[in-house]
Amino acid sequence: MNNKVYIVVFIFAVALLYTGRFSVPMLNIEKMRVGSTAKLQEEIVPSKGVRLPVVWGDLGVQMVRAGIIDAEKFENLYVSRGGLNEEMKKLLYDKNNGEVTITLENSEIMLNLLWALGLGNKNEIIE
Repeated sequence: MNNKVYIVVFIFAVALLYTGRFSVPMLNIEKMRVGSTAKLQEEIVPSKGVRLPVVWGDLGVQMVRAGIIDAEKFENLYVSRGGLNEEMKKLLYDKNNGEVTITLENSEIMLNLLWALGLGNKNEIIE
């Protein structure tokens, strides 16, 4: 099967899950006991975060330099939300970043950085 077909099927499945037209019974939190909700949340989103097996390096610097991210607009987006913390500024402006850990606190910013990285890549699947 063509790779494009796999991607379309994946996007369709995510859309169904997101809109609530299809649900996964084992993740239906409303039907679970209150005591197990914290345990489930810890399994899905560990409090210590999820470490990605990738090295960020200077990707932020490269995306700013290439114009994929407008650093001023990116920072202004988060001013009303308390601004970028030092960890996030480092991912955007530093060249010596190691592995990335996604936590509840940085997940929104990481989503935007990873989204920009995806949009900045030119390949057959994205286009």
